[in-house]
Amino acid sequence: MQRLHAPEFGDVDVDSLRFTSFPGGETRFIIEQTKGINKLATQNSVLSHEDIDWMETIFRAAAEVSPPRPTYVHVDFKIGNLCVEKMNGDYRVSGLFDFHEGRFGNGAVDLVRQGCSFIDHSIDLAQAFVQSLIAHAGYDPRVKPLMRLFLINDRMKIWGYFSQPGVKSPLPVAGGFKRWAERHFDANVFW
Repeated sequence: MQRLHAPEFGDVDVDSLRFTSFPGGETRFIIEQTKGINKLATQNSVLSHEDIDWMETIFRAAAEVSPPRPTYVHVDFKIGNLCVEKMNGDYRVSGLFDFHEGRFGNGAVDLVRQGCSFIDHSIDLAQAFVQSLIAHAGYDPRVKPLMRLFLINDRMKIWGYFSQPGVKSPLPVAGGFKRWAERHFDANVFW
């Protein structure tokens, strides 16, 4: 999947198959997407000024980074969205589905969703997953400040969903977003 590249960061409309680049690049796209989720979470009273200030610091650091070349990313790459088959005694991914967030972006985005899920259950498994993907895809040192942005964006998608009225939340909303999300940062799995 990540062998497919584009000249710019952007998205392909599934109906017209027309490529549209992100004005300002992928980093700006992710920052604006996250701010949109933040606005809804703030309206639902589950995001504090401390949470927003913390994210703004991460946004500023990420905006200073020159990102690597655009590659196709799934964004929701996780065990629940793939098929696996056993071939010659080894297991390999044989299919993917749920491409609604897919786009041309930074390949490191695909580490986040499943990596965070593994962090929630086993740091060792999270480290093995991330190291395996890095070994196959390579590592660009510019990724570290961007990974913080990718983590914030992904975690806000989860937090934002569970902040909607009528959605029962398994998250510790009372402790605040930063407190909940920091454990994924503190695990030091992504850098």
